[in-house]
Amino acid sequence: MSLSNNIGCLGWLLSGQRTSPRRGRRYAEPQYSSVVIRQTPPKAEPVAHDYRYKRKYLLTKNEWYFYKALKPIADELGYIVLTKIRMADLVEPNEPNEKMKYGAFQKIKAKHVDFALAKAENCEVIILIELDDNSHNDQDQLDRDAFCNRVYRDCGYKVLRTRGTADLRQRILRMIQPEAYEQRPTNR
Repeated sequence: MSLSNNIGCLGWLLSGQRTSPRRGRRYAEPQYSSVVIRQTPPKAEPVAHDYRYKRKYLLTKNEWYFYKALKPIADELGYIVLTKIRMADLVEPNEPNEKMKYGAFQKIKAKHVDFALAKAENCEVIILIELDDNSHNDQDQLDRDAFCNRVYRDCGYKVLRTRGTADLRQRILRMIQPEAYEQRPTNR
């Protein structure tokens, strides 16, 4: 075997040659008759198609009933209803350096608002609407809600938190046209 056909030590051992490919020395016959190398591929990380998924509804039953009450009000006022909007699509970090920007983004990336009313002509969001259920009574959820409210208000959004559809139209009108609903002193 010449050096130009260098197959490496493992290849030489598996080929059954009795002489060293480099020095021409003779070696004793191996004690085994054949070598079987079984290559097992490394365990790969699962990819998306390795998991099972199923379809689900965009809105819960409560959110669907609320949407059905909100839609006619929005139509009457000339707004469109948006659902399940990511907080990161409504606000962005305004921090001086990238590390702080990344940290601020991590706090908002997985949060969303249930509904928003937006202008029909340009999708400018006017009011954010959170439908609060019983899960919003937990202290962790109350802290999360306070954080979201503060961020939204700091960015200039009006936030309406509600537990249902009672007086929904009036509450929306008060937010859109607060001057029309201000308490005016009466002269007696």
